[in-house]
Amino acid sequence: MVLRSLRRFSRHVSSTGDSPEPRLLKLGLRIRQLREEQDLSLEELAHRSDLSFRGLIYIEHGRRNAGVPTLLKIADGLGISPADLFGPGWSKGAVNGSASEPG
Repeated sequence: MVLRSLRRFSRHVSSTGDSPEPRLLKLGLRIRQLREEQDLSLEELAHRSDLSFRGLIYIEHGRRNAGVPTLLKIADGLGISPADLFGPGWSKGAVNGSASEPG
């Protein structure tokens, strides 16, 4: 049941029409990469970060502009420094490299 709801929600998030802002997408993909490297589910990271499951999905898909307090919670949930959320390749006002290649 949960898996079916997740699939339905993921389809909704990815089909909302508007393309996400490239930097938000890059950040979301980076968060997902870090989460998957630790074999954490969305539910587990949401719990560790004290965030909603749905909110975390939106962030990973680049559909929500996460504020600093939210990014700090995610970094704490992952056990990393906030700077590690961005990884190499970020510069002021630009995305270096493809948004599909975080880091």
